[in-house]
Parts: sequence; structure tokens; C-alpha cells
Amino acid sequence: MCFYGFCPKNFIACYSPSKRATELAPTIIEEIEKGNQFRSVSYSNPPQDTWTKPGYRAFESRISFANQIMEELADSNIYVIGIYGLPVVGKSTLTKQVARLAKEKLLLDVASIEVKQNADVETIQKQIAEKVGLKLDESMSISGRACSLSAYIKNKKNILVILDDVWELIDLENLGLPFGICKVLLTSRKRDLLSSEFGTQKEFLLEVLTKEETWSLFGNIVADDVKDLDIQEVAIEVAKRRAGLPIWVVTLAKALKGGNIHTWKEALRLQKRCEGKEMQEKAYSGIEWSYDRLEDEEVKSLFRICGMLGGDCFLDDLFKYTKGLGLSLFEGINTMEEARSRFHALVGKMTLVS
Repeated sequence: MCFYGFCPKNFIACYSPSKRATELAPTIIEEIEKGNQFRSVSYSNPPQDTWTKPGYRAFESRISFANQIMEELADSNIYVIGIYGLPVVGKSTLTKQVARLAKEKLLLDVASIEVKQNADVETIQKQIAEKVGLKLDESMSISGRACSLSAYIKNKKNILVILDDVWELIDLENLGLPFGICKVLLTSRKRDLLSSEFGTQKEFLLEVLTKEETWSLFGNIVADDVKDLDIQEVAIEVAKRRAGLPIWVVTLAKALKGGNIHTWKEALRLQKRCEGKEMQEKAYSGIEWSYDRLEDEEVKSLFRICGMLGGDCFLDDLFKYTKGLGLSLFEGINTMEEARSRFHALVGKMTLVS
């Protein structure tokens, strides 16, 4: 029991594998130098996406729409498909559902990318490569990356690339996705961009929710509130004016949940004031109303940071950013534990209406 038991008990067991490895090393080096047979000795697993959020409700109209997309993806002659519609109609949520179905039913590896406005080709290439498990050489040119990405995808074959919310033409071949190499699904607000610029073979218009689906979604969120007959009457009127936009329905329903009759009547007044406006303007007015209902400036400040970061930010990252910015919401707090508690308390307040 030398060194109080910390010394290895069997020196031979430790020595033998090391000796064997040392003997094999020159042979391995020689084989590699002969023909460079081994480009890599391991493969990294691409990061796993979460296709649908907890609580996701698949309405009949959306299920039917997703099934149409799946039929086209299963067609061996169809490679480029487009989905278009209003900016808040639910295209991104739908693509998550399609991605899940494509992975489960068609056994496709899916690389889903949110294409931000003015996104550059290099960034998109890097994101696609990361999703499919390819490590790109940082020193390569855009065309060099495109060749590597194209060769890798061609070798893997069963890949679906989703480019969500495209604003302008992106040369797919320059990206590394020449026609026919894999399935590509694009979403945009403009049909002309998809058909004329990207050359989609099929385009689908995603419509708003039906009145029945709108009320189902709205009622599911406000739940017991509508058991009050006075509130129920106003709630039905509010839901009728939702225009079938999921983000508007969810945002306002969360803001109204737990409110009194006066809050509901104020929401109805807002709906009436929006009559005659464009659907997008109506949606933004509903978001603005729920934002104004946030309790204090600290919560609003956190909400604005979330808006700047978009949907790709996790809570841990958001905490680091807000702490690093030295915002007033951490004034008088001296420890990281207290800061985290304060942060999560504010997130809780924010999610009540957002």
C-alpha cells in the first residue's frame, strides 16, 4: 500500500498497452504516408435540433399542409420546395414540424437554418456544415467551402436543408447546394422570390388559422378565465378579431390570462381600433399592447434584449449578456447566485405576457 493506495497496483497491466501502442505507431504512420487512406479517424455528431416546442398544437389545417409538403419531399423528381405567407402566419413553426416528420418518416438528415436579413454566404455555409457534421477549413474561400460542402452532402445523400425566412436571392450553387444534390425547403414572405429567383418546383401558400382553430388556441391559453360568462362574451369577440395569426393569438391570450373584465374590454377596444389595417400591422399592434403591459422598465429592457438576439439564444447565454452589459436590473446585487435568482424572476414576469 505505497503512497496510501494511490500508486498503481499492477505496473505490468499499465505498461503492456503502452509498449504495444509504441510498437504500432511507426506502422500506422507508414500506412498513412503510403496512400493517405485515412482522411479522418472519427466523426463528430451534428448538434440535435428541437423540432417542436413543448405544448405545440398541430391543428388540422397545419397537419394537412405538412402532409402535402411530405408528399413532395418523397417525390424523387422534386428537389426545391417553397412555402410563402404572411410574416407571422407560422411558417417557421411549420418547418419544424416538417423537419421532424422528414427525419422520422423519410429518414432524412435535416439541416434547418434561420436565414437572417442580410446574412452572408460564409455564415450560412458554416451553419449548414455544422448541422450535417462537416468541419470546414476556415482558411478556404467561399467556392472552396461550397465544393467541400457539396461533396460531403452528395456522399451522405439523404439530406434536407431548410432555409427559413429568406429575404433575397441566395445562389444555392455558390452556397454548395447545386440543384439535385439534396432536398431544399425555403420559406419566404414573397412567392415571386421563391419561384422566379430560386426556381422552386413547388410553392405552397400557408394560410391563417380558421376561426375554429383560432378560438381553440385562444381558449386553451386563457382556460378557466372564460368560465366567467361576462368575460366569455368579450373573449369570443376578441377571438373573432384575431385574424387567425398564431403569434397574435398567443401573445394577446397570454397577456389577458388572469385579467379582469376591464382588461378584456380594453383588449376588445384595441381590436376595434385595428379594423381596416393590414394584417401585419394588426399583429404588431397586439405585440405592442402586451409589451406595454409588462410590469416595469427592467422587464421591458430584458424583453428588448431577447428581441435583438432572436430565437437562437438560450437562457444561460441571455443571463451572460445581460450581466455583462451591467444593466440596472442587477443593481445592489453582489453575488452570482443572487444575480441568477433576479434574472429568472424577471424572465418569469416576462413570459407571463410574451
